[in-house]
Amino acid sequence: MKRIALKIAVVLFTVFAVLIISVFGFINLNKPTNNGKVYISNVLESVTVVKDEWGIPHIEAENQHDAIFTYGYTIAKDRLFQMDLQRRLARGQLAEILGKDLVEIDKMLRTYMLAHHAKKYISDSTKISPDALKYVDAFIEGINYFIKTGPKPLEYHLIGAEVRPFDRVDVASMTVYMAFSFMDGMKRDMIYSMIKEKISAENLALIFPDYADNNFITIQEELVDTIAKRIYLEPVDSVIDTNYKNLISLFDLSENIDQYNPPFHGSNSWVISSKRSKSGNPVLANDPHIGLSKPDVWYEAHISYPGYNNYGYYIPTIPFPLIGHDNLKAWGLTMTENDEVDLYAETFNPDNENEVLFNNKWTRIIFKTEKIKVKDAPDVELKIRKTSHGPIVSDYIEGYKGKPLAFSWVFYNLDNPIFDLLYGLNYAKNLKQFELSLSKLVSPGLNFSYVDTLDNIAWWVAGRFPVRDSNVNALSILDGNNPKHEVQSYVPFNKNPHLINPESGVIVTANNLPSANRVGDIPRLDGYYRSGDRAQRIYNLLTERDKWSVEELQKVQTDNFLNYGFEVKNQLYKELNLKAGKFSVLEKNVLDYLNNWDGNLDVNSIGGTVFQFTMYHILKEALQPTLGIEYFRLYMNNSIHWDFFKNLINNQKPLFIEDEKANYSELILKGFREAILELNEKFGNDLKQWKWGNIHLLEFEHPLGKVKPLNKLFNLGPFSVSGGNNVVNKIMSKPGDHTYKIASLPSTRRIIDVGNHDNSISIIPSGNSGNFWSDHYDNQVPLYLEGVYRKINFSKNQYLNDKNAILEINPK
Repeated sequence: MKRIALKIAVVLFTVFAVLIISVFGFINLNKPTNNGKVYISNVLESVTVVKDEWGIPHIEAENQHDAIFTYGYTIAKDRLFQMDLQRRLARGQLAEILGKDLVEIDKMLRTYMLAHHAKKYISDSTKISPDALKYVDAFIEGINYFIKTGPKPLEYHLIGAEVRPFDRVDVASMTVYMAFSFMDGMKRDMIYSMIKEKISAENLALIFPDYADNNFITIQEELVDTIAKRIYLEPVDSVIDTNYKNLISLFDLSENIDQYNPPFHGSNSWVISSKRSKSGNPVLANDPHIGLSKPDVWYEAHISYPGYNNYGYYIPTIPFPLIGHDNLKAWGLTMTENDEVDLYAETFNPDNENEVLFNNKWTRIIFKTEKIKVKDAPDVELKIRKTSHGPIVSDYIEGYKGKPLAFSWVFYNLDNPIFDLLYGLNYAKNLKQFELSLSKLVSPGLNFSYVDTLDNIAWWVAGRFPVRDSNVNALSILDGNNPKHEVQSYVPFNKNPHLINPESGVIVTANNLPSANRVGDIPRLDGYYRSGDRAQRIYNLLTERDKWSVEELQKVQTDNFLNYGFEVKNQLYKELNLKAGKFSVLEKNVLDYLNNWDGNLDVNSIGGTVFQFTMYHILKEALQPTLGIEYFRLYMNNSIHWDFFKNLINNQKPLFIEDEKANYSELILKGFREAILELNEKFGNDLKQWKWGNIHLLEFEHPLGKVKPLNKLFNLGPFSVSGGNNVVNKIMSKPGDHTYKIASLPSTRRIIDVGNHDNSISIIPSGNSGNFWSDHYDNQVPLYLEGVYRKINFSKNQYLNDKNAILEINPK
């Protein structure tokens, strides 16, 4: 019997070993080469690709075509599956390779007509400079060469799909989609309008406070004593008879999109002049906050040829680096958060479905029909209705029965030479050329920070601000038949807020209000500006000393202090301590942790956890009984809840004015006790288990890693991580979901000493490669979690000394 069992064990072991060997053999056969020599007829002269310790390619070529071709070929080796998903997402073609579960996402993206506008842009070559188009074509040529000659990534074998060649429309569609991913406005307009149906105008103003209510910092004016409130006189909903209740399903669908290409959620950036820098050079710091992604959002690459030497951060399917630095300059970006999207409730003719009411006249609409290819299933037909405002985006929303909603976006309303402006930014030789390129940007609205070796620091708001009737609140859904609700004009670029070499030597942007002053014909900018906490904290830290080193600025960029949190905590403690005599032992201990909390959201903080859970439950007690579970969740997932919470605690009165039974003290007490009950239930009564790092967890999920057991192959984590939603180190969760699972984070942290590139530093969350078997898939994770940076290898000596692989590409 033992002998039989032994034989069975040997056979099973042999089968298992053969299987493992076969799998690893298959993977090795599908690994593209990074070493040696290859011969390619597409290049004119020899090109060298040095990959350093971090998997970052340093491409040396003799001309632009060979450099950009090689870049396309190189990034395809590292990120092809990610690039394929990106272009398919933008074009509404995911179901073609991933199946019927993706049809609804395809419907959504096609309805927004992103690819339609990309095709229109590409079809008119007069709108694209020949130089920019040659650049794009060289990039596509490199990608397609790899698709034709290189091994197919493992993901395609797992899903049984092929990869088609890339084209100009793919690149343009993804560029349009990235602009679209900046759009917070549409969701905020929906949330505002949904909640508006449930509560009074007075209470609506409380839970959606104006920026001026408790923020005292702008980008242009820095600290100010007061900011004028934005007052709107026309009650928009008085002319719209509709029901927005079932818009809720759109939010769930939008969240499903995020796993294929994450949206921007904000950012920090600041620049300091040479007089504020210990190196004597201007310094730029930037950390764009973007939804979680695996592979990482950015791909780092260094490209050089005679007359060009740029270290850039690329969205994989877009050939131009959106942020970067070269021999002369460094630049970064943050979201402006201006209001450039409007939703219009349209009135259709009940007797003619082809007509909509516009300026009190029945106006014909356009119908567009598209077919969505679906893997292992019949094609799906999609009909899109388009009014003068834009496509009707409510048609695909399941269960929605209100007035049809049209999507109007500045990006579509004006010529937007996206390739030209990105090309121009990279090739700008001075501040004026850089500014000229920025002036071409229509949308999305972006803050650009800039430093150069000529001792300049600068900031511009790029993009076109729509001018509307100043009495109309465009932060809610508008009436498609009301002339007052139409965009009247656009602010010219030269009227946009900006700073060039300010006396202070510091410019800070953190998605806060750009200016407290009039901008063109707009009394004060309206938009979705983030709380001033991050900007205020950065400004406070930078004014603590006269001069800063790159090493010292790391601590600013990874700062975990919740700026107003400490003051709010003191108010909470003061109120709760009045009742401490009746507290249980557990409640007293928890109150002590809250009292002793230093305001930092570090992994070991217990007081920080108590604060976060107490805030959630106070807001839940205040809002959910009236808003309902789903509306409360959506509201809490919007950044405005933090400003409302500060107002609630500072004003020390309950939310709903008409609720005479409401009691501020009881609200605080109940929220505190509910927080303790939840924490005790989830983590036990050992308060040492209540550390923020046990709750605030980061997991990198690959799109295929959502299916077990592929998660073991592709995913990384979970990891404990510091940071929070309103701190400088903005590692963000969705408070409304109340899981504290990380949803977005600093997609890169970089600090550039523009006169001393060898002293510049950076980090991305996990790794530069998208291939799970690569050492560069996850080798930056430990550094990132600890807030540690790596040197940027910019000089040739640096990257040759740090080389991991060298590939020589020669003409055939």
